[in-house]
Amino acid sequence: MLFIINYNYMEIIENTKEVMATIEIKCDYCGQKIKKGNVYNTTILKDENGKYVWENHISCDKIADKLNMFDHVIDEGLTSVEFIDNIEEEFSDLLGCDDEFSFLDKLKIVKEYYKLKHN
Repeated sequence: MLFIINYNYMEIIENTKEVMATIEIKCDYCGQKIKKGNVYNTTILKDENGKYVWENHISCDKIADKLNMFDHVIDEGLTSVEFIDNIEEEFSDLLGCDDEFSFLDKLKIVKEYYKLKHN
């Protein structure tokens, strides 16, 4: 799996692994907290600016996979913007409306629809 932040090719330095959060951090897909003590995914990547760490909820990875988000980003990887856009689109497809819901509500509803634990 490849990831992207500024639309440049990313090289995986260390493959994704599950670790336990020792401090509260932010999910690079949905932007929400990964609470201390929760297990999450971490990947070490490299671009032209150097190495960096991508951290995300396991459930965000699972919903991205379930919705085939990785199929369309073979060379560049999946951005947080694309992740959010995909969730918004899926929510709209499921319920036919979206004006009155926050992104977090939409994400929770989409994860629940696919029977994935919400963070």
